[in-house]
Amino acid sequence: MCCWQWPRYPPPCMVELETSSRRRGQPMLARVLGPARPFLPRREVAGWGRAVAAAPAARSGPALPCWTSRSLPSPSCSSLWAPCSTSTRHPGRRRVSLGWLQLMTNDFSVFLRDGNLPDIIASRSLHEFLVNLHEKYGPLVSFWFGRRLVVSLGSIDLLKQHVNPNRSSDPFEMMLKSFLRYQSSLNGDAGESHLRRKLYESGVSKSLQSNLALIQKLSEELLAKWLSLPEAQHIPLCQHMLGFAMKSVTQTAMGSSFEDDQEVIRFRRHHDAIWSEIGKGFLDGSLDKNATRKKLYEDALKEMESTLRKVIKERRGRSFNRHVFIDTLLQGNLSDQQILEDTMIFSLAGCIITANLCTWAVYFLTTSEDVQQNLCKEVDHVLGKGPITHEKIEQLRYCRQVLCETVRTAKLTPIAAQLQELEGRVDQHTVPKETLVLYALGVMLQDSSSWPSPYKFDPERFSEDSAMTNFSLLGFSGSQECPELRFAYMVATVLLSILVRKLYLHPVKGQVMDTKYELVTSPKEEAWITVSKRS
Repeated sequence: MCCWQWPRYPPPCMVELETSSRRRGQPMLARVLGPARPFLPRREVAGWGRAVAAAPAARSGPALPCWTSRSLPSPSCSSLWAPCSTSTRHPGRRRVSLGWLQLMTNDFSVFLRDGNLPDIIASRSLHEFLVNLHEKYGPLVSFWFGRRLVVSLGSIDLLKQHVNPNRSSDPFEMMLKSFLRYQSSLNGDAGESHLRRKLYESGVSKSLQSNLALIQKLSEELLAKWLSLPEAQHIPLCQHMLGFAMKSVTQTAMGSSFEDDQEVIRFRRHHDAIWSEIGKGFLDGSLDKNATRKKLYEDALKEMESTLRKVIKERRGRSFNRHVFIDTLLQGNLSDQQILEDTMIFSLAGCIITANLCTWAVYFLTTSEDVQQNLCKEVDHVLGKGPITHEKIEQLRYCRQVLCETVRTAKLTPIAAQLQELEGRVDQHTVPKETLVLYALGVMLQDSSSWPSPYKFDPERFSEDSAMTNFSLLGFSGSQECPELRFAYMVATVLLSILVRKLYLHPVKGQVMDTKYELVTSPKEEAWITVSKRS
């Protein structure tokens, strides 16, 4: 659930300094030495901020370009500022030291280009960079992503206080559109964007209503495959879940043409090429530096778009036995390009979120026999020997708790973001227009003040209303829940209901699960499990 928008770079604030080489009041650009420096806001003075805090010692390495002022000159600039000491030492040269703050105009262009990008790369992921930043400096920090000033919120309390007029938009959808160079819903007519968004959500809901039997069939096919394996056979969980998710999403989004396994395999090849670059290449800037990778990415995107255009042409103006996602879009007043873009977003995000939710859910179940047993009891009680229906799925409350705890423990989407379309506020601090505000969800999901024993997989915690309230605030439930995650919850519920009634799920002894944090969290390497039949 993340949005990257790249509006024009805002002009720097100017610093008033008294030096022998410059007249008082002549502006100079400031940069902070050392690694990423947070904003350490205390309170606003006369409506605009001045931070006063103990400053860490200067260190070598990539610097955070930052501007500071004893008094902010204009409301167009941020009221959250890096700390500086009040004492100055002037050596009579162009370089002026203010404690650990140093004025070095010659090197400024380097930091305009990279900002804290080298720090993010060194941390291995944006999530891990933010974990370290919030751990050192508190719940409200800032850094530079290339030329873009970014503010990061690391607590649920600050998230509640963040006032943003465009908060109702889906950040995951906006992020993907930005990466794919599609038009964001923030652009253009607001009313048209709202109607398009509602049509998208309706398409997801109708596809789930019409394709529940299909999802059940695909789940039973996977069950049959696992039952056919020897009990000691190691099962590649990530591979099987991605294949299952790919079939579920393509057939519910685009129809029966994807019942052909060869079509699914071709789609998966292009999907993997695109998503690997969205997850990493765009974030660390490496895609534009590698012509071979960039060509593979662009070719895969063209092939997927060509496939979608073919589906649009085949289904336009025709009726089919099974209603799918793209049919809803075709019934709306959208252009072919808009239909293509929305189907691409749902296909990419739906596949990766569904695959990883199912992967983590099954993996965590292998680590807890008690949770497996409780889930099996609920499924037997609610479903009995009858078919799975939407009404019965709503009654599987413990299963929903298991999936919520899976999202929380795995930090399924560790970063969300919103572009501050209009000026907003966090607590006492003004967030200027066009600031990118990150929600460090991975930090919030394992904050011990909100989640007791945060590193323990414990679905029982979601039996309390307070836990569900926090979860809803983070966008993982309720009205803020993104349509792709809602789709994934439904598919995972059907899959788990079918698996736990017939199988015991076991971990592979000695396996160490490392995590890869990208836009969606996944195991770093293949996750292996074994299964045995229930008597």
